[in-house]
Amino acid sequence: MTLAILADDLTGACDAAAPFAAQGLVTVVVLDPLGGAAPRFDDVVVRAIDADTRRLSFRRAAARTVAVAELERTGGARSLYKKVDSTLRGHV
Repeated sequence: MTLAILADDLTGACDAAAPFAAQGLVTVVVLDPLGGAAPRFDDVVVRAIDADTRRLSFRRAAARTVAVAELERTGGARSLYKKVDSTLRGHV
């Protein structure tokens, strides 16, 4: 995997993943990154992750984002991108 996109909700994850998928890159959206149920495929280039942090307090959102980023890094992501909500909702 080359790129992990960390979004605070499902809409953000899908929105950020769509341009990569449209270019033909193998792209997946992960709904529960810390639940252990997200399979990894060798041909995946982009993983867009719904970190589900929008509703959390600043501290919990930051801790969850760091945990997801570390999971993706150790899982093979060479680049991490933190998707910020276009209307600046949630924690930046």
